[in-house]
Amino acid sequence: MTLADKIALWSAIGTWVAGLATTGAVVFSLYLLRRSEKVRLSVHAGMRILLGDGYPQRDVMVIEVTNLGDRTVTVNSVGWSCGTKRDRRFCLQMLSSDSLQYPSALAHGQTGFFQYSVTDHPEALQKFVADFLRGSLADLHTLRAQVHTSVNQTIDAKPEENLLDRMRNIAGST
Repeated sequence: MTLADKIALWSAIGTWVAGLATTGAVVFSLYLLRRSEKVRLSVHAGMRILLGDGYPQRDVMVIEVTNLGDRTVTVNSVGWSCGTKRDRRFCLQMLSSDSLQYPSALAHGQTGFFQYSVTDHPEALQKFVADFLRGSLADLHTLRAQVHTSVNQTIDAKPEENLLDRMRNIAGST
């Protein structure tokens, strides 16, 4: 193999490596673009105690939504679902006047608290268990908090044990 042949071979290898590197860069940039446009939310649903500001202690049922994505997300509503397949039921969460209201835009890293005061409306949780869950402990296994966004995505989250325990107590006492 002559020097000219070796140069031609290494030139061809360099062209192939450059082509593969360019293809990899394009694929990676498309991955980053799609990832940045994806709605990514962290959702927690449970009972919280509000203290301070001279107000008496209040129990609230809250759905906490944190935007983990790079784009701003608008939350149109939050609610609940339970049941399976044909018996699946849905309801929207009413909000207290001191809660974040709908629609609510959350920028990257922002958290929204959508809450309903159980202290101000003590019958609300009992009615939720009796009417929506139909007083059934079996439906607690399928209960999910839902966040509905403006881009027609729904994110589900399992409720925290403190809320499930409270509902178990209510269902057990009825």
